[in-house]
Amino acid sequence: MRSFPSGVFSGHIPLYDYIVMWKFLTVIIIVALVGLYFWYVRGVEVEPLLKKAKSIRIRIAFEEEALPPPQDERLGTWESLPDMPTERTEVEVAALGKDIYVIGGIDGFGRTVNKVEAFDTLKRVWSEAVPLPSGKHHAAAVALGDKLYVLGGYAGLNFEPTDDLWIFDKGKERWRELKSMPEPLGAMAAIGMEAYTADKTTVRQETSTDVGAGVEQKLGPEGDAIYVFGGTGEEGLSDKVYMYDVRRNEWEMKTRMPTAREHLAAATIGDRIFVVGGRKKSITKNLGNLEVYTPAKDIWVIGPPMPTKRGGIAAATTGGRLYVFGGEEPTKTFDAVEEYDPAEKKWRKMNPMSRGRHGLGAAEVDEKIYVIGGGKRPLLSVSGLNEVFTSPDKQKE
Repeated sequence: MRSFPSGVFSGHIPLYDYIVMWKFLTVIIIVALVGLYFWYVRGVEVEPLLKKAKSIRIRIAFEEEALPPPQDERLGTWESLPDMPTERTEVEVAALGKDIYVIGGIDGFGRTVNKVEAFDTLKRVWSEAVPLPSGKHHAAAVALGDKLYVLGGYAGLNFEPTDDLWIFDKGKERWRELKSMPEPLGAMAAIGMEAYTADKTTVRQETSTDVGAGVEQKLGPEGDAIYVFGGTGEEGLSDKVYMYDVRRNEWEMKTRMPTAREHLAAATIGDRIFVVGGRKKSITKNLGNLEVYTPAKDIWVIGPPMPTKRGGIAAATTGGRLYVFGGEEPTKTFDAVEEYDPAEKKWRKMNPMSRGRHGLGAAEVDEKIYVIGGGKRPLLSVSGLNEVFTSPDKQKE
């Protein structure tokens, strides 16, 4: 009968061999986890490519994928800019003058950050700005004049919404807390424009022909205001609309949105606010809804839905048109860019972003839209990508 070396099939492994085996397995596990982190969270593409030419070579690409095909300028153009120093997702973005501020978010280690970085669109350089008093993500940021406002959002990865409102005075370089929102909210949209309050003596008891307006009211402008739409609040998914009157430091509730949603986006054209996309508290329940709010009348009108249903998006306007960027679903992020022309009441697809992203931000400066940050893969992933989109109308000038 054949005999085996001592320790083999005996249920006993020599201690030295045992230690070596576990060290080897530990190294393999660590390498696998590090690779998974860089591939998924940081969005690094590892591409061993076998190319048949004169020789076969394997290339590991730690940069972005191959350059995209030439762009059709009739559908807008993209230009890559210096990456944001801190890779993040679920950020808040707003423009103060020629500078774009990227606020808070979640970094590549899953931490909620209070970091604020500013991009100078003229010099095309980044600088560090005064950090938020506390970290937050899925908040909203609004610029009014030379001041920046940051509202609500989640304070950590337990996704508990907050109700705080902070103002940043660029001249004084400091944050100051204002009156809290009526309820905690996260993943909402916010817009800054003129405030309108009802003159109670002129309310007409008649039903408006526009969707969502119980009564039509005569309203008067009262200075700057911030309008907050939807999100996740005390009662779950919200359809509420709140207005913050900057001059009075007071909150007021407005006519509710026709569709409750979160992870939505909003932008202004003229005296109207275009509220688009979002989802129903699940990455599997994306929406394409477009609803248009007129603050002067406190009424809603339903517009044609966005062709690509998506949440976790960014939106901005230029040239009298609305542009929507990115988003996510369970298996991918969207690189889609879609334009809505309110005059024609039609949507059309634009040239896509260089890479699909969600949790990104967008801001318009000098008729160009800067699209920054966001995760390259669904859920928790990050990037520092910084791209500028020039619309077709601007190309003609």
